[in-house]
Amino acid sequence: MPVPSFRPLFSLRRLAGALALSASLAPALATAAQPATVRLDYLHSGNAKSEQYAVDRVVIEPLPWPGDMARTIDQSNRGMNLVEVTDAASGKLLYSRGFSTIFGEWSSTDEAQRGNRGFQESVRFPKPDRPVKVRILKRDAQNAFVEAWSTLVDTDALDVVRKQGPAPAKPIPIRVSGASPDKVDLLIVGDGYTKAEMRKFEASARRLAEHLFKVSPFRERARDFNVWALALPTQESGVSRPSTGVHHASPLGTRYDIFGSERYVLTTDNRALRELAQYAPYEFIEILVNNDTYGGGGIFGQFSTAAANNDWANYLFVHEFGHHFAGLADEYYTSPVAYQTGGARIEPWEPNATALQDPAHLKWSKFVKAGTALPTAWPKAEYETHSREYQKQRAALRAANRPEAEMNALFRKGPGLHRAAVLACARAAQGRRLRGRQLRGHRLLPAGHAVPDVRPQRRLLPGVPGRHRHHHRLVRRTGEVGAAARRGVEQGGAGIFPALLISVVGSLANRAYPGMGLFWPCAVAFLYHGAQREAVD
Repeated sequence: MPVPSFRPLFSLRRLAGALALSASLAPALATAAQPATVRLDYLHSGNAKSEQYAVDRVVIEPLPWPGDMARTIDQSNRGMNLVEVTDAASGKLLYSRGFSTIFGEWSSTDEAQRGNRGFQESVRFPKPDRPVKVRILKRDAQNAFVEAWSTLVDTDALDVVRKQGPAPAKPIPIRVSGASPDKVDLLIVGDGYTKAEMRKFEASARRLAEHLFKVSPFRERARDFNVWALALPTQESGVSRPSTGVHHASPLGTRYDIFGSERYVLTTDNRALRELAQYAPYEFIEILVNNDTYGGGGIFGQFSTAAANNDWANYLFVHEFGHHFAGLADEYYTSPVAYQTGGARIEPWEPNATALQDPAHLKWSKFVKAGTALPTAWPKAEYETHSREYQKQRAALRAANRPEAEMNALFRKGPGLHRAAVLACARAAQGRRLRGRQLRGHRLLPAGHAVPDVRPQRRLLPGVPGRHRHHHRLVRRTGEVGAAARRGVEQGGAGIFPALLISVVGSLANRAYPGMGLFWPCAVAFLYHGAQREAVD
């Protein structure tokens, strides 16, 4: 006998779900007089020595501008590039944001020395009420911004795309803290999830977002974030990993082996990403790939990625988000490097790295004890011996395409090797009467991760992402190694050299994040558990 109440009950549940989603979107989207969101899609092509730009199209996205209209000018001096939107008639600056690009990384590879390649890129800005000039600036040899390209944009022109189709998927509210203009909107996008795995994606998004807000400074600023999740189903589970012969079709085209680095995960299909993301409020994007293999990536102002099923997913999610969200540089150098930089050393724009050109004005001088030698001496040879032995084992496992469980086992073993090296360093440093220090809220901040004058190298070799190209020409953050570091290592270590807990305390005070009605007077950290940074990279 049929049970007629089943179908109405199902419909009511669907209606309740739709109402719940609408209710959760309402506080994020409801704001008075927010302008529309304009997206300028363009093509960026060239090689190691030259680059060209060309307009693809101008799009009015379905949702209003998510940022704070009182904070439209970026004064952070972050990124390899800067977009400026100015009044075409008066030249008045209306909007600016720093960012970096995949092309910028690719241009430092060997491939860019041999030929040309093009990449899709986009910049987004609040819709103006007049024609504007959009300028893309890039850093010159002295790290100053100079114009690379400009184009006139009339957002009311006949060829502007104004109508979008229905949303292919509904955004899932993970955390809604308030109206988008007053918050940072983070969108977690899934790639490589089948229809049957949509609940798995949502669970991963919730788990990793929950972890993010357990980490300082996000824990303290959790109420300043909205988090959304969005994914389109795929026919096959997981994304491509070409180096092992695995090729899958996925909506975003995210894959491993970017620039020949087996652990570097990005998508180069910018249009696919933007056309999906436009259906949710967002300023920052992290892509979760449905894979077990360790990997991830992060481009400042573009997006970050993480392998959601890996044993180190929590770590990956936070670390790669630090690249994307705050423009933090990596702090490791004994992992396989694919490049060599050269020429004069200039002060990097990244807030957590320095060329130490002006020791009297060190970026993190507030954390350095008076009288500390700059650069700070440390037992570099002992550390490198342990680290490179570990890297040799890691490379052998990857070359043999061993199961990921064996790599995870090595990762767990790696911190032990590094703790032994750190302990030796700490004892040696203590013998030289150098003292460590402990920072409130950040566990141990090893101040001894100063690398003494690592010599510049120039040419990029196959195998390591270009985002690391600055590492060998930088003297890393300076401080002290000693008793505190030794105690931390012996107790299991958290953020101890050379695990390299990256923190930028107060450095975001000048960053006018587009989704916040305030500047960020807080630190952004990569939480490096024990000595895992060098271990897993």
